[in-house]
Amino acid sequence: MQLSAIMKDINLSQLMVIIFHTVSGIILLACLPVLAFPPHVGLIGIISIITAYSILAKRVWAPFLVFFLLVTNTSFVVFTLYSAGFSDTVLTFSMLTFVSLTWIMTLMFYFKKKKRY
Repeated sequence: MQLSAIMKDINLSQLMVIIFHTVSGIILLACLPVLAFPPHVGLIGIISIITAYSILAKRVWAPFLVFFLLVTNTSFVVFTLYSAGFSDTVLTFSMLTFVSLTWIMTLMFYFKKKKRY
């Protein structure tokens, strides 16, 4: 299927969700060398990019991946903030922004989708 045919069926909220998952996956993969290559960060980044593709291609398993990322990202942020102890303000702000955007994009995906997958 051509990209122009796929893009005709996507509304603005789905496009925002696709862009969020793509950008967050790229940022997580780009942070791997800085964070000394933790495997869970790379896995979350890869799954985010796969989720963006599955939403774009309207795959059947897209809602399951979105829910999986919601649970994974929330637990990742809670564990990171608990281990850091809210001592670093930049880390705290970025993690809270990441988890709030994850929740917002998940709600947008589930409540604003046009048709069933």
